[in-house]
Amino acid sequence: GYSSALQAYASMDSVDLTDDERTKMLAKSLAIRKEIGDLDFEVRVLLDIVEFRMDKFSNDSVSKIFTHVKQLIDENGFEDTKWKYYQLLSKYYQKKGDAPKALDAMINFVKFQKISDSKRKQQDLATKGIRKKFEEKIYSDSLRVQHEFALERLENQKQLSKKQDVIYLSVIGFILLITTLFFFVFRNRKRKKTNEMLFMKNALIEQQKKIVEEKNDSISDSIKYAQRLQGAILPPIELIKKYFPESFLLYLPKDIVSGDFYWFEKKGDLLMIVAADCTGHGVPGAMVSVVCSNALNSAVNEFGLTNPSDILNKTREIVIETFRSSEEKVEDGMDIAMAVIDRKSNELLFSGANNPLWIVRRNSEQKIDADRIEKSEEFSLYEIKGDKQPIGQFSDAHPFSQRKVQVLGNDEIYLFSDGYADQFGGKEGKKFKSKQFKQLLLSIINTPMEEKGQIVKQAFIDWKGNEEQVDDVCVIGIKIS
Repeated sequence: GYSSALQAYASMDSVDLTDDERTKMLAKSLAIRKEIGDLDFEVRVLLDIVEFRMDKFSNDSVSKIFTHVKQLIDENGFEDTKWKYYQLLSKYYQKKGDAPKALDAMINFVKFQKISDSKRKQQDLATKGIRKKFEEKIYSDSLRVQHEFALERLENQKQLSKKQDVIYLSVIGFILLITTLFFFVFRNRKRKKTNEMLFMKNALIEQQKKIVEEKNDSISDSIKYAQRLQGAILPPIELIKKYFPESFLLYLPKDIVSGDFYWFEKKGDLLMIVAADCTGHGVPGAMVSVVCSNALNSAVNEFGLTNPSDILNKTREIVIETFRSSEEKVEDGMDIAMAVIDRKSNELLFSGANNPLWIVRRNSEQKIDADRIEKSEEFSLYEIKGDKQPIGQFSDAHPFSQRKVQVLGNDEIYLFSDGYADQFGGKEGKKFKSKQFKQLLLSIINTPMEEKGQIVKQAFIDWKGNEEQVDDVCVIGIKIS
């Protein structure tokens, strides 16, 4: 695989001085290094060849090169090349259109790049400490030598006779002159050396600053790419609006990527919709969201489950099994609210992991058996709570329960994560809280759903003010036609 690709480049004898010429030279160099057993150099050359000529190789050849490189890295502990391996692997999966694997490789690239940067910084700090101690030792030794030299001359002065006073004084004067000249020469050389070292340090600092800026730009670009990958996993809002024309979605990640996600699936007359809150936010939360979203897809599409309680039970099994394969103990998971609506019978089935479901209905209509009710003059907001357990490892885990509600026309259904209610802000810097969130929804009940989404978003922004957003936010509002 990779060797045949390298042989092809090694035979290119009539290539101009281009990237192709560089690749040919790398291939020949690789052959020599392989003969002398320089495995680290072999890994670096293979990665350089993939970087410059990935588009010229077949996917099978590139895949075999990556497999060989990964084997060499793992067997020989070449930690300093892992970041570049995962960076090129992400570009390879991006080229193939495999978004989840590209995201996973990009996250590993960011992880090992940070580890490499940390090691380099520690080496720089150690080098600075050694240089400082060396300079202090030179200066201390110089002072000690001068002091001992002066004491020795003073002792000799006492032993000289009066007849040698003139000669002695002349000699002493000469010695003092030489000493002074030596001192000034030494100081001048030291000052010159110090200036040279300062110049070199400044040049090194400027170079390191440039490297850090380039790496920050690279990391930022990588995270933005991860955002696009996560966006490809989420269902388009147009698909949700196709089946729920009167609806809105408020999705506000705390960082560029999010631990919150929403999910939608249609099976026959059943419409399944989810608002989920995974452990953490940013890149770690996004990684967990990919695992949990894939688990939901498997529970529905592979195992054919349609009841929300069965789906959550199977999703928990898949998530736990996925994290169990890790060498380290992982207790991450998610809180979730899941509603399954039968369009023929207008039955709604709900199951939740820590997160509830809210239904808003006119007071004149049939009441709902709910855990909590918030009322206004015309409408009531019914809260149906989920089970007090997450999707993931939990010491008191039990099968998820399920609640059934006969929904009516004009009923409004809300699913959400806790990021909205937990946001600090207002005049006193307190949490928004779910009670205020309920009152807000009841106060705009006669507003069209799309406009209602804008009001809910603006209320969050106004409340947050200058405070930092504390968590990802996901709110789904649906009106039953």
